[in-house]
Amino acid sequence: MSVAPTTYVMRLSEPQSAIQGVAGDVMSEHLCVLLGIVASSQLGSGSAPSSSRQVRKAALLAYLKRNALNPELTPSAAARAVGMSVRSVHNLMQETDQSFSEWILDARVTHARRLLQSAGAERRKIAEIAMTCGFSDLSHFNRMFKARVGCTPSESRGLANATAPTMSPAGNAKPTFRTPRSKCADRNGVTSPLTSRSIG
Repeated sequence: MSVAPTTYVMRLSEPQSAIQGVAGDVMSEHLCVLLGIVASSQLGSGSAPSSSRQVRKAALLAYLKRNALNPELTPSAAARAVGMSVRSVHNLMQETDQSFSEWILDARVTHARRLLQSAGAERRKIAEIAMTCGFSDLSHFNRMFKARVGCTPSESRGLANATAPTMSPAGNAKPTFRTPRSKCADRNGVTSPLTSRSIG
């Protein structure tokens, strides 16, 4: 008796169908291939292997976006989570024009910059923000942040404060803005791998 692909996938999602260990990894591989075949047939193309690879890459990137800030995230951990080999993880990441570590680093720096320029950031220690974003070493965080953003974390936070509206000394209701002096003001094109959008 044949089973429709959608029914098959739904059954696999049920708790009683959970498969652990090596068998689960193999099932994940097969499921990715199946989804690729279905997608290929829906698009009217015959390139099932290519579609399967795109599905596998999408699954990997979705996992990385959810877990980029986890300091325990490694290629092997990601490989286990999505049911593929570590070699496959690195091969798929090559298609993003970044290595695994570069992609994760950019995601963490991007999130850190957002936190540093968010409301109330001045009340948080930079070390705390660094740890929140997956960095365990403050010096390393400072170096990586400056290399990617063009200024230090402190300067980035200062930019947010410098551009905040302030009331004039004369009590004028119209807010005035201080001109930011930070080099961060010239580096607003950082791309976030978490959102694939500019964070300027």
